[in-house]
Amino acid sequence: MRVAPVGLAWVGGNQNAIDMEAAQIAAITHGHSLGYMPAAVLSHIVGRVVTGEVMLEDAVREARDATERLFADDVHLRELVDIIDLAVDLAKNDDADLENIHRLGEGWVGEEALAIAIYCALRHQTDFSAAVIAAVNHSGDSDSTGAVCGSILGAFLGYEAIGGRWTHDLELLDVIVELADDLCHGCQISERGSRRDPAWECKYIQCHRYNENE
Repeated sequence: MRVAPVGLAWVGGNQNAIDMEAAQIAAITHGHSLGYMPAAVLSHIVGRVVTGEVMLEDAVREARDATERLFADDVHLRELVDIIDLAVDLAKNDDADLENIHRLGEGWVGEEALAIAIYCALRHQTDFSAAVIAAVNHSGDSDSTGAVCGSILGAFLGYEAIGGRWTHDLELLDVIVELADDLCHGCQISERGSRRDPAWECKYIQCHRYNENE
């Protein structure tokens, strides 16, 4: 659920290194490979679709293939690959969402949560609301599947497509949007350079809200 922003570094970055970083972040709390390999897949998908250069299904297949190469020796890799493929196939049938989701599991483990999110995002890829509603309306770990689905489709469709029903009463919306903008823009200051940015220094070093008039 928490590694989607890592995918933003994908643009212009080293694909394998960023996928691995997402997996390592997840591994801090989820040591099983089926806990951290899906994080690499998610980060890769987000990094590809946020540019608007690839279709969602192509990004899913590319992320699957990249993770398959990165963790080629993992004994649980086939389980992850198979459930991703199943999610892609189910998204194309005419059965009810809940029936298809039950075929993928309940989302209590990483590969199932990822697969359910991928299924819902692919099935409703032009409708953010429909995708998220499908992702949370089951008896399993619905907050996880909803969060992952929202990360994928939000990156694919963009902020404007999310719709006001999801943002109108959202607590700290201005802070979230500002943080998202900063993540997309990227930090231009470093310990190795001479560039200074008072806004970034205030927000992310001194941890205070920046006011350009002060």
